[in-house]
Amino acid sequence: ATTAVVTVGHLLGLLTPPLISPVLAAVFGYLAIVYTYPYPQWAFWVVSGRPQAEILLPPLAARFVVAVALVLVVLTAAAWSARDLRNRRSRPAALLAVVALVGSLALVDTAGPLRGHREPPTPVCSEGTPRVCVWPDHALRLERLATLAERLPAASLGLLDVPDTFYEEGLRGPAPGITMAAGRPPYELTLQNERSALAMMIHQMIPHSPECPGNPAPDLREVSRARDRLFAWVYSRTVDSTEAFADDQPLQEELDRVLVTPEPEQVAWVESQLAIVDAGGCAA
Repeated sequence: ATTAVVTVGHLLGLLTPPLISPVLAAVFGYLAIVYTYPYPQWAFWVVSGRPQAEILLPPLAARFVVAVALVLVVLTAAAWSARDLRNRRSRPAALLAVVALVGSLALVDTAGPLRGHREPPTPVCSEGTPRVCVWPDHALRLERLATLAERLPAASLGLLDVPDTFYEEGLRGPAPGITMAAGRPPYELTLQNERSALAMMIHQMIPHSPECPGNPAPDLREVSRARDRLFAWVYSRTVDSTEAFADDQPLQEELDRVLVTPEPEQVAWVESQLAIVDAGGCAA
């Protein structure tokens, strides 16, 4: 990515005023990153921080070829605008450099994404119940995550199933596990921070509705609201606060009302929400 920006900046320097070319080169670099982000096979940058991923050598080599081709294009660019005979004679080399650049870009598209899945090592696991198992790279976060996980059985009053172990993504192959993608399906544990990790753990505990028999599509709006209430209830009991739901005032008010009631009343309220989820929005 750096080589591309430098070489494009050099080319722009040959064609535009010196004060403008650095700005145009920076704009090119920004647009290149933004518009290639949805297409990992075209990524020329490496985002660190994910232990589940590793750099693959063939795609990396293909990108190195692109960098060399860009340098060759820059070195021979003067031949296209030169008037003296010596530089005009180098135009075939410039043409070959352009062909090499096009071919190297095709090679990048064939080589595929720069990052691939890393083979999982022996995980580091907590000793409590439920356990939390993470990649060794995230061992420093394990103690805090385990403390949050161990609060879940009591916070849910035994009304929701708590997994025996929360695994980080990639430790069990394609099986769902702890993921760095906070807030995205399948709503699993994230290591970005402890509170979002707690949210992803609780999402794994909330049951899903069964499929409705027959053809009419079920109305899942009430089911979704019931699942949201269950999630918020467990979360608030775990952290002893409803502040995380301040942006949804009706939900926060309902939580404040429910959480001050005796546990038998909370159990009845949770069971009513579970009944809605279990019905799945199916018509009676």
